[in-house]
Amino acid sequence: MPTEKNVHVVEVKRNPKKENLPEDVAPIMDLLEEDLRGSKGKPRGTEWNNCGPYKQLGRNYYHCHLNRSYVAVWEIIKKNGVITCKVVYAGTRENVPTK
Repeated sequence: MPTEKNVHVVEVKRNPKKENLPEDVAPIMDLLEEDLRGSKGKPRGTEWNNCGPYKQLGRNYYHCHLNRSYVAVWEIIKKNGVITCKVVYAGTRENVPTK
């Protein structure tokens, strides 16, 4: 039986700007959010392109290419056994935050 220390609740907080994604990209973002919940914020596998740490913003930030033009960036916050994945950016590669 799991103890409280190894039970994690994963919450994904959406960025309001995500709603401005094109029709063909928004469902991909939805899939990523679902994957973030199942992987504690660190999706793995061949279905995500260039997915990994995003050191330009700090050590708790990660990114993933949704397609050739769009990227998602999220922060993983761990507090009291709750893992929160806060999507801080979802948009074109040209406008990805670097600081």
